[in-house]
Amino acid sequence: MDPGYSDRFVYRVMKNLGLLRKRAPRRAELVHARRRIELLPTGSLRLLQTDVKYMIMDDGRWWYVVTVIDYYSRYLLACHLTPFRNDAVACKALDLAQAEMMRVRGACDEPITLVTDNGSEFTAYKFRKHLGERFTHVRIRCRTPRACQEFRVWH
Repeated sequence: MDPGYSDRFVYRVMKNLGLLRKRAPRRAELVHARRRIELLPTGSLRLLQTDVKYMIMDDGRWWYVVTVIDYYSRYLLACHLTPFRNDAVACKALDLAQAEMMRVRGACDEPITLVTDNGSEFTAYKFRKHLGERFTHVRIRCRTPRACQEFRVWH
């Protein structure tokens, strides 16, 4: 027989009796929290973020916008509109961003951190090869609203 107690009532009773406790953070969460702090940019044009957005046109066709932004200043370095979504398009957007970075601040000797998701264009061999020594590639989960939540570093 169901006494009819709601979840809220049971929660309140357990809280008042001190029967609730916070879950201890898992080791993986602690490691990611530490890495998030290490990944925070200290200045402009040191941490870039790129992503692909989808747009449906009036005629029913899909177009893609590949953007590259500076994570520190939110400056849009490149915005490439294309009907295709592949590694060549991602490389083109990265080249446009690099040209804009050269225009804004000149040559840079230190490697730049590039944050992407695990989209097929960013995991492709051609794109990773195109990054070369210029960028440190950091990948995050797909559809993650904040770039530095969860990531893997690829050298």
